[in-house]
Amino acid sequence: MNGHWSGSVIGIGAVLLALSGILPLVWSLIGDRSRGRKRCQRCWYDMSANRPIGGAWTCPECAKPAHRECQLLRPRRSWRLACLGIGVLLSAYPVALVPDARRHGVASVLPSSLLVLIAPIKAEDIELWEEEYLSCYGFVGDSSFTKELLKRARDRELSSWQCKMLIDRFLDAQPRYVWERVLAREQWPANQPVVVNPYVISLAMPFDGPDVMFRFRAKPDGQWIEELHYEHYRRLEPSAMSLGAFPAGEITIEGELLQGVRVTKHEDHSLTVDRSSTKRVWRADIATIQIGVPAKDLIETVSSDRSDQQIAKNLQAMTTDDEGNPWISMIEFTRVGEHANTDWGLGMRIDVFAGERRIATGPVLMEMHRPGGPFGCIVGYNQLFELAWVDGSVDLSALESVTVRAVSDANTALGDFKRNVFWEGKVSATVPLLDESWMRSDIRGLKQKRVSR
Repeated sequence: MNGHWSGSVIGIGAVLLALSGILPLVWSLIGDRSRGRKRCQRCWYDMSANRPIGGAWTCPECAKPAHRECQLLRPRRSWRLACLGIGVLLSAYPVALVPDARRHGVASVLPSSLLVLIAPIKAEDIELWEEEYLSCYGFVGDSSFTKELLKRARDRELSSWQCKMLIDRFLDAQPRYVWERVLAREQWPANQPVVVNPYVISLAMPFDGPDVMFRFRAKPDGQWIEELHYEHYRRLEPSAMSLGAFPAGEITIEGELLQGVRVTKHEDHSLTVDRSSTKRVWRADIATIQIGVPAKDLIETVSSDRSDQQIAKNLQAMTTDDEGNPWISMIEFTRVGEHANTDWGLGMRIDVFAGERRIATGPVLMEMHRPGGPFGCIVGYNQLFELAWVDGSVDLSALESVTVRAVSDANTALGDFKRNVFWEGKVSATVPLLDESWMRSDIRGLKQKRVSR
């Protein structure tokens, strides 16, 4: 018998089985009607000839009283027969699922509420791979139950409580998963804006998809920092990466996962985010940060004359964007000197001077490449950093160059979450004022990553 006919036979059998359960169920509920006969509701003795005594009918067999005549006219129902009918009726459901189970596997016919409880999720089934700041998670187990559950999660077939339970089970198996969603330091200086970075590439496994948003904040009422799915490649508010400044103590970061976000991309690369149809599928505390440790105590420093010379040399130029805001151009380069093999970063404060007048300032946080890395030895590429005017009245068209002073800054360095060693020193360089087309183009590209709501 081929699969088509066997499936038809099983389907007919399921229907017949359901009917064989419905008939006794209906009969048990309709029951044996009294048809005007008065019967005891306990032993069903015929009390048609009995008369009420003291306003009540008393059964001569079992002595059960009935205070109203309608109580003696009720139909006789068989609850045992009803249970039997319900049991037979329910057994027809798994029988009807047999053809689908044979074609697609047992997991495909199980209800999601059962799958989310029994699907095996173990630490060895969750693979993590990292590259610098990037971290990705993927399920590599071979359980058909878990694969089916993840498929339903991706197809948005799970309810909110099922989603939350699935995420909680993933976190029990791989606790690092949530912490990787938010890069932050475990300690931070008091009264200094706490900077975090939701640098996520696989945002919400097992709920990956363009309609997902992950967001977090400092409890209980901090501003939400929101991160879209990596497909959109944009954060909602790059300027809102600070959780705020806090006095000495401890803060807790809570996060939540939303589904149903609708994102519209515009020609200028901005995004409009519609949250009207979102639902929250998970929420939990994801990290704690101890506040009150001085910045200088949270990092180590390195210094050398050669590094100072290289940093001064790579202060390239100053320019302005289309709105007239100041920017500094630096070359990102490989670590040099006796600390070349130390994983150190560059966090500093830039001040720009026209003669003796300070005209612009701002922080610069730059990653230093490993020796022999993708850019070879000392070879790098230009990076642009936005500054802020201190004195915008200076006529830049009358200047050919400005003086740039760079001083290491521990507070700025704390924004690099992957390392704890940073350059310490002070350098100065005279750089030209440039208005190159490639600079303007690169600045426009950086600004396009800022998303409007």
